[in-house]
Formats: sequence, C-alpha cells, structure tokens
Amino acid sequence: MKTLKRLGPAVVIVVLMLVGASLQNQKPTAWIQEVRALPSKQKVLPKATATVFLDAGHGAIDSGMIPVSGDYEKDVNLDLVLRIGEILEANSVEVSYSRTSDVPLGNSSVADLQNRIDMSIAANAELFVSIHCNASEQATRSGFEIYTDPNDRIAYSLSENIAEKLESVDYTQNNGIIDATELLHLVVFARVPTALVEVGYLDNESDNSFIQSEQGRQKIAEAIANGILTKINES
Repeated sequence: MKTLKRLGPAVVIVVLMLVGASLQNQKPTAWIQEVRALPSKQKVLPKATATVFLDAGHGAIDSGMIPVSGDYEKDVNLDLVLRIGEILEANSVEVSYSRTSDVPLGNSSVADLQNRIDMSIAANAELFVSIHCNASEQATRSGFEIYTDPNDRIAYSLSENIAEKLESVDYTQNNGIIDATELLHLVVFARVPTALVEVGYLDNESDNSFIQSEQGRQKIAEAIANGILTKINES
C-alpha cells in the first residue's frame, strides 16, 4: 500500500486493472472442481444446514412386519421417524416427511415406493433416510442393518455414521451396511443419497422388547438423528 501511495493516480489505476485481470485468469479452486466432479445424485451439503427427507416405511393396510408383541412395524416406523424429526428440527435441520400419520402412499407396492421418492425430490432433500423393522423366516435373526448404495460416497458415509451411533446404544448386534443397488426400489431409484435403516427384528424377543419400549425407541431415534447430524456437520 505504501508503494501505491507514492505512484500517481493513473499508475495506480493501471496496476489495479492488471491485478484484477490476473485474478480472473486464475483456475478454479480444487474445491470447486471437486463439486463439479460429483455424480448428479450427490450434493455437497452446506455445513450445519440441510433438508432431510424422513420416510416411515409401510402404512395403512400395509402393516409391515408382525411383532412378537406390541405395535406393528408401520407404527414403530412412524413413531421413530417423528422422534428423529423432532431432534433434527431442534438442531435447525429442515425436515420433510413421507407421512406423519397412518396413511397409504400408493395403490400398489411400486407406486407406494415411487411416491416416496417423488416426495423427496419435491422437497429438494439432500439426504433420504427410510426407517424400517425386520423379520426373518424362522425368527432366528437379530440385529440392525443399513441398506444403501456403496458407490454413493455421501450415502455410504451417512450409513456409516448411523451404524456407529446405533452400535453405541448396544441393544443388538450390528449386521453391517448392505449393498442394495440390486435389492431395494428406494435405493435403486432414489435421486438423493439414501440410507434405509432396519432397526431390528420384531420377531426376535430381545430386539422386539427394546424396540417396543419407550426408552428403547428414544435411544434408537437419538442415535439415528445423531448419525444424520454428524454427516451434515462433517460435509
């Protein structure tokens, strides 16, 4: 600045014009290049803010899995989603829901699933988290698992964060993150990073007992919400 003060006004103007031209000719930063290189399905999440689409699986005449005792899967899913949403909203996250009551979302299984995807697109969501409960043919399994697209780095990272938080609750075993790109409509056709969380097996006495309890549901909801928040804040 001292050097500029000693130069005449005309010289100062020329110097500033040359500096501006130099800046305009600089290449984009690595961060901008990385954003442009991301697949179209993925978005860069702004730190501490995002729109999350929460999906309570099943609903209405589609009860989902039948428990050993207690609420049907559709009702457990809805209760968990509302708890998760409340936590996210308290942390300034914008939340959209596939349903907030026991209603049908389509007149067929495919229509139901596609409507959920379409709703997430309309909400301009950055993350899609679908909540479910599981069951096995012989009622021999237990644990939680998360279905996602392992080639979608945001979705996989989201799934890892949720799995880590659920594992810390220590209510059942961690069955891992499962490639659902050839299994589940929601994952295959989703337009945003998606994690489908199966929180446990309703036909397993231990899993079901925890999931049906007030304390258990709150801990599961907090774990999933914290996993989502971790992903948002690390982006």
